[in-house]
Amino acid sequence: MNSPISVQNILDSLENLSQEERILLFKQLQQQMGENGAKLTQTKITENPWIKLAGKYQDDPQYDEVLAYIEKYRCELDGENQFDNAEIKQEEVKTTS
Repeated sequence: MNSPISVQNILDSLENLSQEERILLFKQLQQQMGENGAKLTQTKITENPWIKLAGKYQDDPQYDEVLAYIEKYRCELDGENQFDNAEIKQEEVKTTS
């Protein structure tokens, strides 16, 4: 019986692949996706800047701190947006009444 492979395990493994191995992997995935799947062209794969950055901050001790800051900031923005949405709904109620 095969043990389940998590997406995180796959992503961790991708960090160890060379550029050529990543291109080969993406080609194989594209073939498996067939006609109905999203198509990646060779130029899009080789020019994709995210591939070059994969795993760059893996060993950076400040990376977790940066992610925590981003999460905190997003929560602050979400709170502001909820307040703005509540004001808009109140205005809509006033104008329809």
